[in-house]
Amino acid sequence: MKCRDIQQGIYPLQQHKDDHNVAVSQHLVRFNAYPFLVFCFISSGYIGVAQAQPDTPNAKTSTVAKRATEINAPSVRLSEITLYAQPENPLDHIDAKALSRFAVISSGDMLKGQASVQLGDSRNGGALDVNIRGVQGQSRVAVTVDGAQQSLDVYRGYAGMQNRSYVDPLLISSVDIHKGPSAKAGGAIGGTVAMRSLGVEDILLPGKSSGLRITGQLSDNGRKAQRQPEHYDPKIALQVPTSQHQGDLFSSQARSGSIASAWRSDQLDLIAAYAQRIQGNYFSGKHGQDRYRKFNPNGDELRSVAKMYGEGEEVLNSSSDTRSLLLKAVLRPRQGHQVNLSYIDSDSQFGDVMPSDIYRYGSANINQYPLGKVRMHTLSARYDYQPKQYDWIDFNTQFWMTQAKTNQLGAAFFAPASQMFRRDRAWSPQENNRYGLEFNNKSKLDSPWGKFVLSSGVALQYERLKPQSNANISIFDLYQNKVMRDAERQDYSLALKLDYFPIERLNIWAGLNYNHNKVRDFNKQYRAIRENKLLRFVNVRNAAGESGQMYWFADANGQFTDKTDPRLNNAVVFTDTNNPLQGKLLNDFGAGVKTNVQKSEYSSVVVGYKGLEKPDQRQHGLAPHMGVSYQFTPQQRAYLSYTAKHRMPSLLETSLGTQQIKPGEDLKPELAKSWELGFIHDNQQGFSAKLNYFHNDIDHFITRYYDPRSYGAMTFSNLDHFRNSGLELQSKYDQDTFFIDFSATRYFKIESCDARFAAHLRSTGGRLANTPDCTAGGFMGSYLNTQNPPKYSSNLTIGTRLFDQKLVLGSRYSYSAGPKNTLNKPWQTGATTPQMKYESVHLIDLFADYQINPHIALNFSIQNITNRYYLDPLALSYMPAPGRTMSLGLQLKL
Repeated sequence: MKCRDIQQGIYPLQQHKDDHNVAVSQHLVRFNAYPFLVFCFISSGYIGVAQAQPDTPNAKTSTVAKRATEINAPSVRLSEITLYAQPENPLDHIDAKALSRFAVISSGDMLKGQASVQLGDSRNGGALDVNIRGVQGQSRVAVTVDGAQQSLDVYRGYAGMQNRSYVDPLLISSVDIHKGPSAKAGGAIGGTVAMRSLGVEDILLPGKSSGLRITGQLSDNGRKAQRQPEHYDPKIALQVPTSQHQGDLFSSQARSGSIASAWRSDQLDLIAAYAQRIQGNYFSGKHGQDRYRKFNPNGDELRSVAKMYGEGEEVLNSSSDTRSLLLKAVLRPRQGHQVNLSYIDSDSQFGDVMPSDIYRYGSANINQYPLGKVRMHTLSARYDYQPKQYDWIDFNTQFWMTQAKTNQLGAAFFAPASQMFRRDRAWSPQENNRYGLEFNNKSKLDSPWGKFVLSSGVALQYERLKPQSNANISIFDLYQNKVMRDAERQDYSLALKLDYFPIERLNIWAGLNYNHNKVRDFNKQYRAIRENKLLRFVNVRNAAGESGQMYWFADANGQFTDKTDPRLNNAVVFTDTNNPLQGKLLNDFGAGVKTNVQKSEYSSVVVGYKGLEKPDQRQHGLAPHMGVSYQFTPQQRAYLSYTAKHRMPSLLETSLGTQQIKPGEDLKPELAKSWELGFIHDNQQGFSAKLNYFHNDIDHFITRYYDPRSYGAMTFSNLDHFRNSGLELQSKYDQDTFFIDFSATRYFKIESCDARFAAHLRSTGGRLANTPDCTAGGFMGSYLNTQNPPKYSSNLTIGTRLFDQKLVLGSRYSYSAGPKNTLNKPWQTGATTPQMKYESVHLIDLFADYQINPHIALNFSIQNITNRYYLDPLALSYMPAPGRTMSLGLQLKL
């Protein structure tokens, strides 16, 4: 008998999907097969507990804890064996019921209440920027949908940077959160949020082979955002009045709906779904604003979220409008073979504002900007091969791609002239295409010395980021280095892992990860070519009051003749001496042109430009991982793991295209080294719990610094290391009529160390003379200052099921403390990227679900029932979170 035989049904198992109990039919097995059954379920991703009573009078009792020693014992017939099995990590799983329990106001709300998970600036920009255990940004945390990954780094000016992933929550069936560095090829160093799109089980009624599902939801917290022109018109005021009238379920601009159809057979599943979610500008809470006010010693109120928005006020630039299409197929042509195909087309418009543009003087209005846009296509194709006759093959391969076109307003200092919206803001139309190919296999081997499982994987990824085809970037823009990012990245990774089970209770594993990266920047760094010339400045002015200059160069004999006179040769009238090749020709400068020739002089002038190509950048790294797990009892086990993994520098950090930031040169890959010690209890009677301590070190962490001597210039560089540690508790209890879910996180340390930069700051003297080599959070200008999670956070969901489980009533309580560190030391503060201080907050939500009949279900919720005014942890923008929000939803299955 082999594990594959049990898993594939040669030794019949009957699985009850509702309660995850697995009953093994009466079958002739040997007593010493009981531990083998348990091992099979563990090795296939399930934890099993076997219990049996002998059916044969002379048979000895056999349990997991006691194993018969007679290797050649005769066959006997045993009574029914019950294996209580469930996925190995249900505590980090969000199912469809939990996802639909509360209305999504901002995309990040779908991950609310998860242990050690925070969202960066979740109210601005319509995307996810996930922080797991204090690690965030530049793809350190991967967000995938059906295995396809998409993210884009978006510059946020003085506030820092966002790593955005755009997801439509209405098309998501479940979410699995993996914390810490991944041992898989192509995985991330901070964690992964793996989402799965709708499946047939989400749409069809039990026992049906085809059907239709229609959903709709209304909320009372949304006001239609005022539309603004995409091309700046000085006659139109960006500042608009805000409203204080939230409305009700039927008058608010907050609604969503979807229609999905499915068909299934033994060999094929087909799914088609369309969803739309409209969320207007939401309203803030009405209690707690004063906690956020700040004053200087003279009593003057300082800039804060409380100064920008009042209680119960419309929060501008917080709207979104998303339309999405899902097409999906699952093909099972033969036993052991499965093909999954998934395609998502999403079109979204959303409020997006540079955080520094949220300002208010007294009772003046605030700017409402034109909406940002994202159009994204996602394709995923996966093939699984699990032949029942071979334990050494458990193979899957996947191809995925994401094609995203994004456009939002950002800083304009180095933007192409064609994208200017106003003097200090410009559009950034980018196209981000990613392609991935993965191969994975598991081989299982039984031996006299124990059982072995060898996991291997290969992952390849290609990323191309460039301006959209309709973005006009002139040669004069290039001369001034006014460009958008135009670069590509190739990443290759290999992974090996060997699990060894010397006995059923003990699992020892070790492995290696290898990563290789290549980055090419297609933009050139242009520098002006200057020469010292004898010339005369010619001042030009027309009747409209426009003015400029021309150069009149002396000839080879030092004479100023008609041949070189710009007035006679229709020369360029320029306004910028650093770019004298750009301007209007004199004949086109307008009517009433007057000129004034200055005295001769020698001057250093720009006579041309030279473009410097950056060489391709290559990085690679090899990192180990290892661990041990011991099963004390069928319900309790402990584990200790060490996982190291590299993150290669991203396109953001290695290519031109970020305002005032010089790309890093010779950057080293980051090396994440994570220790985790944990204890898991799972008695399979509805209660699961996990307590673990984590300690993360990331050597050569890449960040941005602000140099006080550089007059605003910044660069990416490697700091020595970033370190954090904490304690995490997760628990769930579900016993038919009652369920409870509790989690909590406590951070002990969050610090970064960089002896070189600290020495540089000390050399400037003054307030920075005592700069330490290590500091809480990060040094001035570092993105780490905006990624400091709450010192404490906890989440509690409690509920009951009544009337034969048709009615579900419950409540969710969330608590977030202030940030782990207050970053107000001289070496932590500067002209850019200050910490936005958020306060502790207690939030209470209520929910009710009622299954009227098999076809119709209603759900009702109230979020933030106490109507608190608060700022989300890790916010970059002065945008208070939504106040009390009531929602009513309907689901119809046909």
